[in-house]
Amino acid sequence: DKQEKSKYTFFNSEGKDTAFIFLNGGKVDEKAYSYIAKDLVKEDIDVYFLKAPFNLHIFSFFRTSKLIKDIKDDYKNIFVGGHSLGGTVASMNTEDVDGVVFLGAYPFFESYKDLNIPTLNIYGEKDGLIDSVKREKVNGYMPANTIHKLIEGGNNAQFGKYGFQKGDLDA
Repeated sequence: DKQEKSKYTFFNSEGKDTAFIFLNGGKVDEKAYSYIAKDLVKEDIDVYFLKAPFNLHIFSFFRTSKLIKDIKDDYKNIFVGGHSLGGTVASMNTEDVDGVVFLGAYPFFESYKDLNIPTLNIYGEKDGLIDSVKREKVNGYMPANTIHKLIEGGNNAQFGKYGFQKGDLDA
């Protein structure tokens, strides 16, 4: 069940315990990630795709924390995350969440690691936007309890269904 709201698109599951707030990559339409919502809904997770001016969440990072405050009494678990720039902005909104998911992304602040929040970090081996030197550095921004998942041969653009991204490597 998909519902369009002014500030987000909501995918309602049959479950009522867990919500995932997703922030799309910079300038990428949220529809490129609908497969993520469909799979999570099958696992009884409600999904919120936040909308942002020009599809750039950096212009509306406060919307994430507002939505978390609005829904925190409705769920036992709330997770936030996103792709690329969306994931980075998600890391700036960790109050009252149970975990953060990075897809080809990394925390905005090095001090994120001190939050010790459960974190899932998924990234591609052929990511042209975050080269291996930068990836090693930003992985150091993650808490010690982070689960790191490398997708061999994967690039940055493959987290969404929107085609090739300038600066990315061939997968």
